[in-house]
Amino acid sequence: MAPKAQTDPVEEAILQSCLQHAEGIGNDVLTGPGGPLGDVELSARVSALNNLLRSGKVALFKQGAHLLYKAAQTQDSKTKGLTAEEMLIYQVIKQAGNLGVWTRDMKMRTNLSQPQISKILKVLEGRNLIKSIKNVNNPSKKLFICSELEPSTEVTGGAWWVDAVLELKLLTIGHYGSFMALRF
Repeated sequence: MAPKAQTDPVEEAILQSCLQHAEGIGNDVLTGPGGPLGDVELSARVSALNNLLRSGKVALFKQGAHLLYKAAQTQDSKTKGLTAEEMLIYQVIKQAGNLGVWTRDMKMRTNLSQPQISKILKVLEGRNLIKSIKNVNNPSKKLFICSELEPSTEVTGGAWWVDAVLELKLLTIGHYGSFMALRF
């Protein structure tokens, strides 16, 4: 029987702190006075954080100008096997919710190149994790949302729009019906 792998006490302290702060915990809290890592050497902290990030136990988020560490939720079978860059793009799209996100915004948030983002989007669409939609306000640009979400009416235009095209027949029927109701 193989010996049980021991966990690094610094990694354990970081993970416990992340679990206690579900909204995320900043480096200043971790390393500040009274923080769990206040007396830990910088190289040990960096190594432990890198191991946790690599293993997917902790996720790194940006809130304003601050970086926060959060305990990562367990990956479901759909996202298993994604590279770090693919997971990063998927998280950006997931955070956008049903409003969607443009590739330009993804580029700004992730600092990845446009060709790299395009390649990742094809992979994510191929795995049916995301889908592209057209915005009625800007039909030449594609928005990306998670495949399990329905786009917001702000994006699709609601009942009057079908595939980013104004449904004139529906408007005409509604207009005629209103006119006839007011006439009698």
